Amino acid sequence: MVLFFSLSCSTNINQEKVYQSLEYTDFIEKRIGLDMTSVTDLALKELFLATPVYYDSFVDAIADLRHGRIDAYIVDLYGGYIYESTSGNEDITCIEIPVDFFSWPSGAFALKPEIIIQFNQFLNKIKNNGTLFELQNKWFFNPTKIDDFPISIPQKSQNGVLNVVTNALEPPFTFIGKDGKLKGFAIELVLYFAADLEKELVLIDVDTDGLMPYVLSGKADLGIANIAITQERQKDFYFSDKIFDNPFGLLTLRAHNNNPSLPKNYQDYIDQEYHFGVQTGDIYAEVAKNVFHVQAEEYMSVYDLLESVKLQKIDVALIDKSYVKQLRDSGVYPEFDFILVPEEEFVNKSAMLFHTDNLVSQYNQWLSLISEEGLLDEITNRWLGVSLPAEEDIPQIELTGENGVLNIADTGDYPPFTYYSSNGELVGFNYDLVRRFAQYLGLSLNIMIMNYGAILPAVASGKVDMSASVYTITDERENNVIFGNPCVISQGTLVILSSTSSNDYDGKNQRKGRHDFIFWLKTGIHNNLITDHRWKTIMEGLKITMIISILAQLFGIIWGALICFILTRKSIFLSWWGNLYCGLINGTPLVVLLMITYYIIFGKIQIFNIFVAVITFTGLTGAVVGKTLKEAIETVDQTEIDAARSLGFSCIKTLQLITLPHALKRAIPSLTTNFIELVKSTSIVGYIAILDLTRAGDIIRSRTYDAFFPILLVAIIYLILTSTCVILFKIMMKRIYPLKK
Repeated sequence: MVLFFSLSCSTNINQEKVYQSLEYTDFIEKRIGLDMTSVTDLALKELFLATPVYYDSFVDAIADLRHGRIDAYIVDLYGGYIYESTSGNEDITCIEIPVDFFSWPSGAFALKPEIIIQFNQFLNKIKNNGTLFELQNKWFFNPTKIDDFPISIPQKSQNGVLNVVTNALEPPFTFIGKDGKLKGFAIELVLYFAADLEKELVLIDVDTDGLMPYVLSGKADLGIANIAITQERQKDFYFSDKIFDNPFGLLTLRAHNNNPSLPKNYQDYIDQEYHFGVQTGDIYAEVAKNVFHVQAEEYMSVYDLLESVKLQKIDVALIDKSYVKQLRDSGVYPEFDFILVPEEEFVNKSAMLFHTDNLVSQYNQWLSLISEEGLLDEITNRWLGVSLPAEEDIPQIELTGENGVLNIADTGDYPPFTYYSSNGELVGFNYDLVRRFAQYLGLSLNIMIMNYGAILPAVASGKVDMSASVYTITDERENNVIFGNPCVISQGTLVILSSTSSNDYDGKNQRKGRHDFIFWLKTGIHNNLITDHRWKTIMEGLKITMIISILAQLFGIIWGALICFILTRKSIFLSWWGNLYCGLINGTPLVVLLMITYYIIFGKIQIFNIFVAVITFTGLTGAVVGKTLKEAIETVDQTEIDAARSLGFSCIKTLQLITLPHALKRAIPSLTTNFIELVKSTSIVGYIAILDLTRAGDIIRSRTYDAFFPILLVAIIYLILTSTCVILFKIMMKRIYPLKK
């Protein structure tokens, strides 16, 4: 019954979908991502013949999808529909994978069979009375309304407590609603179950990869989320009957072939509000100004320029026709269209730069010679023809260096003029000419690689003899630098995306978000902080982070003092034990140490998660403090200690008045650094279901689907926090150890 219902309702949803041009079969042998804990890797290998790309964050996967690093991301179908219907995700579409090919039943799981027996009895009851059908219809087939659904199920506690672990980042199964409370199909299901058992429901939210360890450790009676039932998982856990036949879908970028494209005629870019880009120092900045009447944005490299077009930071790039030909033929940027600027508008005559008149005279004489012999045409056809020559077709030109060295400057990143071959050698049209010219003069080459904009000053100042890069000849430039005779004549070209989302342009063909940063900042603040008072989540996470950090530092100093006492004892056993402890703690990855403490050491003990985190970080801090204090004590001058003892001071008095003050003075800077690292290290406590600052950012990302703002916000808060701590510690140090005047 459930399978038929899934199919029929899936059809209804597809009828409501505004746009669907792709099929799942279009992604065979493509790059497909999936969740690290998902079982869909079998589908990728069998159905799509693809190697999976694993992610532990849904938002990271979507960011990679938008940047073209993967072609699709496999998700549960209804979660995908929710995502594509969320504001801001108009560029994403969800494609259904038919259940005939691939679907997985989802269920609850437990370590003890008794709770699963009770849950299955409850499932049979709500199947028979239609409640399960109603819940499925409510949560899965109304993707745009799930946050508006209320949950009001009276809770009872006559028979104790039911601890259920879940993951809040899997809508519509589980998610955090606008009111900050857990909602979703699985949540309402276990609320009914707890009411049926007359138990109080306690929900624990952990990361996906922490669900099964949480149940395995006995901290939860039941686990429920979007967890597929598999034979492998059934070896370790008891699973319930299926609660839903979960179909899958592919999230991918929408095809834009129905959206308005940028104009394909160069004249349509004249006197328009399109955003142009050029390479720094290139003549095409003048072309943009004189031909298209716009001020172009400059980029240090042609790759940055092209990536900015790809990411739609600019609308048009102006580059040389010769480079475009190689670019198009290489297939590196298949999404680009190229529009040639006619010769009557602009012809690019380019030549190399020289520092002295004597050298340029020799060059011009040689260039005329090879032009008459036909060698220049041969070089031009080799490098500026249809495609780049194969490496075996590149001539090897031997340089004797009998008459000295020719110093040249170049960028090394502008094929076909100059680029690195697969064997790491600089090749290209420019180097073919320069090497032959150096051979003609009996010189060797000394190549200096630098930014394009730095070459002209290098030649003008005499740091190099000439440029390998070619520059467009203009009257203004000829007044300041020495040009050789033209060796390249080519045209300018506009580079645009073949098509763009209609949402990126307004009615005047003006690019939206011209002030992208301001728009992004305002939108990010509103969506991630103001909406639904999400700033409270950040503040709660910050509070937890500081509580853990401060308590761990205080207890860690006390524990570290004890470790230091053990390490400084003459007893071999105590010293060995102290060194072993410090070695184990410092040699174990912190996240592994946290998991061991939580799931093994305190696996069967009911203890607040924050206390577990404090204990873990206390152990780490104690090891660091103990070693630091021991090393500081060893640096205290022994003569001062001997002098104090000769004056009749006891061991304790000497330690109190001489050893500790000197040792602490040396140790405090290290302890300060340790506290800063401790604050940053607390970012891993989300592994054990603690809402720290980092976890707060993840929760907000799960609600807004904003890949960057929440994580940047968290990073800025950490930066402010650690910087403030540094300032406070400096003030404290000045008060404890004031500088002598």
